[in-house]
Amino acid sequence: MFQVFNYYLIKFQKPCTAKKFEAIRPQLMTENVKDCDLSITTREVVELFKEERLVFSEEREQKLRNVQEGQFDAPFNVYSGSSYLFGRTGGVTESVVRYMCALNKEQFTPSVIQNNLLWESTDKFQSLRVFEFPCGGSNYRAIVCHGGAAVEELMKIHAAGKLKGVDVVEVMVCPQGCVGGGGQPKIGKKSLTAQRPAGLDKHDKESQFADCQSNALMHEMVKKWMPTEHNIHDALHTHYDNRRMK
Repeated sequence: MFQVFNYYLIKFQKPCTAKKFEAIRPQLMTENVKDCDLSITTREVVELFKEERLVFSEEREQKLRNVQEGQFDAPFNVYSGSSYLFGRTGGVTESVVRYMCALNKEQFTPSVIQNNLLWESTDKFQSLRVFEFPCGGSNYRAIVCHGGAAVEELMKIHAAGKLKGVDVVEVMVCPQGCVGGGGQPKIGKKSLTAQRPAGLDKHDKESQFADCQSNALMHEMVKKWMPTEHNIHDALHTHYDNRRMK
């Protein structure tokens, strides 16, 4: 019989230090036991590897990529290219577009999305963009907000009553998206941060399929462990409380 207190779950959340806070949120508990016992970042894992004097190489990674020894256990060994895109700004929105196109049996290409610049910082590292795309006979609009200053600009637009006709808003504060999060190893030059999302795009293009809808193994897992809409909602949604100090 499954009992949550019989397991110790370590979550390797890579770049995101905010996941440490999420791990202790009361909304993310089952039977008053934390769903995640420990959340660690990329930098912390690197430090552990260094302490154990473990050495990795690109050659070894390439060798293991296509053999059983180098694979995650099922069902986590099969994933779409969209899963990589979640790590860069604009990627969550594009993943949603891919999913919607797959549901409607429409071919997705990057040209489906019309990308318009709404605002950009002087160093061009922060921006507000409008993504517009047709799908299933309807037209949709998304705001992609990248950077803390962009969030402030977005709030100004909202306060002025100009944020209308928008179906979804994506917000990423970290440089270039999650891939530039505070838990990542530090890099000396700010200009090099642009290379990190390029790596995600490379892995996306090398993936077996582009969208989650095409992942048959995922559908099997959902059907087995989350057979009802209530199960899905309970497992994949949370809520927040107003913690503003009075």
